[in-house]
Amino acid sequence: MAILDNIPDFDEYSEEELANELCVPQDSIEDLPWLFSKEPLYKRPHMSPRTCREEGKSDEGHGRQVPGKPRSKRAGGRTWSLHSPLPLGGSSALPMKRCCSHCKAETTPQWRAGPLGPKTLCNACGVRYKSGRLVPEYRPAASPTFQRDIHSNSHKKIMRMREGKVERE
Repeated sequence: MAILDNIPDFDEYSEEELANELCVPQDSIEDLPWLFSKEPLYKRPHMSPRTCREEGKSDEGHGRQVPGKPRSKRAGGRTWSLHSPLPLGGSSALPMKRCCSHCKAETTPQWRAGPLGPKTLCNACGVRYKSGRLVPEYRPAASPTFQRDIHSNSHKKIMRMREGKVERE
């Protein structure tokens, strides 16, 4: 209670009384000019305006942090690809053609991390890999390796195909 030691009127109260009772000021309303003032609080000499950056920081007097949005953590460490990002000639003038390590697609709106490292799967395969549904029978319909009799881009159809294989064996 080091803060309360500096305030003279708090000496007569015990810590238990202060913690258990509601503190209501005994002053009359007329003695509280700040309550009825037309002047904005930030223009008063004892108040200073805060910027957006300052509001996220903790006040030195309170030591409390304003709660922020919880951030998600990455699951597991990264597995780096063993392939060199540059061609063996060492020249970076020729752009390297990237293709999905699962379906061999060469164009995608976004490259995603897969079992071989970052930016090794196309968007469609990467989303399925992250959710745990990337299976060998899955191929996006636009994939150059898509074959209608053994591949599908529907998870339900893949599960039905797998059940049929188990029944035949």
